[in-house]
Amino acid sequence: MKNNEPRRVLCEGRFARLVAQNGWEWVERTNTSGAVVIVAVTPDRQLVLVEQYRIPLARRVVELPAGLAGDAADSRHEELAEAAHRNCSKRPASRRPICTFWPKVPARPA
Repeated sequence: MKNNEPRRVLCEGRFARLVAQNGWEWVERTNTSGAVVIVAVTPDRQLVLVEQYRIPLARRVVELPAGLAGDAADSRHEELAEAAHRNCSKRPASRRPICTFWPKVPARPA
């Protein structure tokens, strides 16, 4: 696919920006170095899911644990594995998953 059209920022807020290029529109996170999704399994081989309220959907959703990397002033250069470990560590010890880290996947275009 040819990249003929320049990338345009349509709108930008504190945490996200809306971008368009070649007929596509997408949202990028700002002020982060990436995002992590965790496929967490407890020692007794149970998949860990979380339930939380999501304002854009106006309801609770069940999802895989996830979080942002580098989203705090003191962690701008946080590695994705560090962010995943930090998210796993938030769980109670009895429900703490076994964490294995996979290669980096981009959260936005380079």
